[in-house]
Amino acid sequence: YKEVLDFVPNDTIALEGLRNAELAISNRLKYEKIQLLLAAGIVLFGEKKYKDARNDFEEVLSLDIKNREAKKYIDQIDDILESNRNLELTRIQAEQFYLSGIENIRKKNFDQAADDFETALSLIKNYKDARARLNDLDRLRKEYAEEQRLLRLRNIDREFQNGLLAYAEGRYKEALSHLERTLVLDAGNELAKKYIAMVKEAIRDIEEEVVDVDSPYYSIVNPLIISGKQLYDRGNYIESRKRWDEILRLFPKNRIALEFLLKCELALNPAAFQDFAQKIVDEGKELLAGRKFAQALGKFELIRSISADYPEINDLIGAAKRGTERTTPAGINPQEVEARYAQGMELYQRGGKGNIEAALGNFRWIVARDPNHTRSLIAMNRIESQLRFGGGEVVRERGGLTDKQKALVRTYYYNGINYYTNNNFDKAIEEWRKVLVIDPTHEKARNNIRKSLVLLGR
Repeated sequence: YKEVLDFVPNDTIALEGLRNAELAISNRLKYEKIQLLLAAGIVLFGEKKYKDARNDFEEVLSLDIKNREAKKYIDQIDDILESNRNLELTRIQAEQFYLSGIENIRKKNFDQAADDFETALSLIKNYKDARARLNDLDRLRKEYAEEQRLLRLRNIDREFQNGLLAYAEGRYKEALSHLERTLVLDAGNELAKKYIAMVKEAIRDIEEEVVDVDSPYYSIVNPLIISGKQLYDRGNYIESRKRWDEILRLFPKNRIALEFLLKCELALNPAAFQDFAQKIVDEGKELLAGRKFAQALGKFELIRSISADYPEINDLIGAAKRGTERTTPAGINPQEVEARYAQGMELYQRGGKGNIEAALGNFRWIVARDPNHTRSLIAMNRIESQLRFGGGEVVRERGGLTDKQKALVRTYYYNGINYYTNNNFDKAIEEWRKVLVIDPTHEKARNNIRKSLVLLGR
């Protein structure tokens, strides 16, 4: 070895050989123990028992701190163990993303699920069935969109029907609530808008006719009613009439005030009563002509409660009552209406856009002639909503991103995952911040930045 070193002073093999030879000469027992430990460590290394092998090589170094072979094997073992740790960490991360993807599918967060499965696949190629699940997401999106479309149509149909029923039964506040919910579900629903206006008008009429304890005017109107009744009972009709006039200036349709005002007029001036009564009857007739039967009935019953023998009042009340019952308007053939309705339903049941539009034409024909034909109104509303939402499109998560932006988000996100896996947290944070510049709602990138900052002690 010395001769070799005379020619090549820095030859590593010769230097190591010389050192070992000198060690063998100076301490044979120590040298032989080192050789045995090296041999045992190499066998264990070959058997992939890396921790046991490392212990043998470390013992060699404790005897011979400069032993190059022991150092070489320890470096190799450390690289293998670190690689194994990284592989295990990668597997754990891939499993976390895989499970998160399954959970996001359950929650119908399909874009997040796509991110999860793609991240799992970027960590471990062909991890479990992640690719199959990823490919299946388009089908799941379409199925969910169709489910949501049908559910929305069912909710529109139910709310509109409940609104019509409540309106027909005089439950106006409940009707308003159902119809407004219809409009929330279907902003373009013109029928709902029309009936909302009608319901609000009915509510206003009631509020004018009866001032109840919930009204902010109750504390003003109620004392006037009590005082007016007391004065009437005492026969002081002039003062009583003043109270009713005060109420009618605030609420021209107030039922109690109108009734007692008529009674006062009848007691004070029968001729004036006739003029006033005729005005109310005329208002009732206009309501009757406008098919507002319930309001007309209220007017006529008011007159009869004061003057039971008022001319034609019983006939007018009978006409109003008949109108409140479900009848086909005069001049319309009920058999033709039913035939049109049956034809419309048959076309609707066949399905297909052409048949559905033809069915809608039948229902519109009926409603144009009989605006209160409830079955046609419901069918018409159902079809119009269905045509508006026929495409079954729903708002996609992160819908504001273009395809190019989505591709960039995924690229930066996976870059961050790769840096994170290799413990390069600063670089990972840099990539994830690029994600947030494009998509500020990307919660995974934000959470990963937080985790990395914790690991960096920041």
